[in-house]
Amino acid sequence: MQLNDEIGILALGNLLRRDEGIGVHILQALQGQIPEQVEMMDGGTSGLELLSFLESKKRLIILDAVNAGVDPGEVIEWGKDEVPIYTTGKISMHQMSFAEVLYWAHLTGGLPDEIVVIGIQPDSME
Repeated sequence: MQLNDEIGILALGNLLRRDEGIGVHILQALQGQIPEQVEMMDGGTSGLELLSFLESKKRLIILDAVNAGVDPGEVIEWGKDEVPIYTTGKISMHQMSFAEVLYWAHLTGGLPDEIVVIGIQPDSME
């Protein structure tokens, strides 16, 4: 396995919903500053199609807006054990949350060994 198969940075968010797109903006700012061996992906608001990206990584950094109830702009860091991994019981590819994608990766044995979420508390999700 090559290094770029092991480490990934995944940005989540919707650029049309103000602060909710912060992960994608951060990823864009990192272009050219991260070693080529690290695979970067704009996951936008994608759902299950992100599963193959997750399953191909041993280490994953997720960039996203995170509503943690702290002051707007505050940085939140969660390790793998703090990242919500669940499903709501619906089996639909429409409106699937990223937590559900993590759940499916867990079920298939494809969850990365290490996951870190770097989140920014949004001011507005409008």
